[in-house]
Amino acid sequence: MQQTPQPTQEVFLAKASASTAAGDKGRLGATIANQQEPVIWTPPFIIFFFALFMLGLVLASLCSYAWTNSNLIVPARLSLLYAGIAFLCWLAVIIFGRSPWVRVGGIGAALWAFFGALQYYLQLHGLNPQSTVALQLNIATICSLLAASLALSYARTRGSRWDTILGWLIPLCICAYMLLNYRKVPANTSTLLYLEEKLVTLAMLLAVIVWFFRPANWREQPGLTLLFGISILIIYALTRMGPTTENTIFFQQVVFVLLIMGAVRVFQGERRLGQKAPGQINTVATSQVMEEEISTLV
Repeated sequence: MQQTPQPTQEVFLAKASASTAAGDKGRLGATIANQQEPVIWTPPFIIFFFALFMLGLVLASLCSYAWTNSNLIVPARLSLLYAGIAFLCWLAVIIFGRSPWVRVGGIGAALWAFFGALQYYLQLHGLNPQSTVALQLNIATICSLLAASLALSYARTRGSRWDTILGWLIPLCICAYMLLNYRKVPANTSTLLYLEEKLVTLAMLLAVIVWFFRPANWREQPGLTLLFGISILIIYALTRMGPTTENTIFFQQVVFVLLIMGAVRVFQGERRLGQKAPGQINTVATSQVMEEEISTLV
């Protein structure tokens, strides 16, 4: 009667090594999957961002109420303080920004805050808001905001065919709009001053179009799009309002709060990008090593 051969020690070792290799491949695959999970926002920043927004609205409401019921608040001084804070925030974006477009956008926003602060400072010293100097400063302020919108809108987004079409439509619309208003200048009005007033309106509308009519902005940076777009719409509405009231004081502060939050958001994005760049290199190197180990196990 023939006996069946007993399994040798080599067979047991081969089976053990095969099971170990399968387990190692599973663990390595899980590690690679975990390292490839994107982390976009951190909870502490979300809490800080929301708290900053609520604090800004509360302060704006209190200052508006104090201006209405007492003489403690001077609107020009209050706006000058907000403009100084906004200038410092965007200056930090310029210093710590990594992308050239972000730095250009920071320069535009810082110039917006600077010209706004200069305008409020001159108003404290007797400048008439309807004077030619005030109009020139207003044009410089709005054009700086338009430049910041263009740079920041294209900083972290990918171009598309619609962006090319929009890039051609914007200068054509500017020329057509200015030509149309040139033919409609009233008889006893300076042509240059009339066109400059229309240029302010056109710059604000173009800034809104740049933010709201680009699908890439809503896909890549919806928060910044809302902050800038809503603030520019509020500025446009404030230019259409009459004398200074409690509502105008409140919404002037809201504009500064939104653009300060925009600076904080851009700064956080640049800081996160700076922290992510070395990690990406390490992740790629680790993934390559793991793939080599998997290939050796196979």
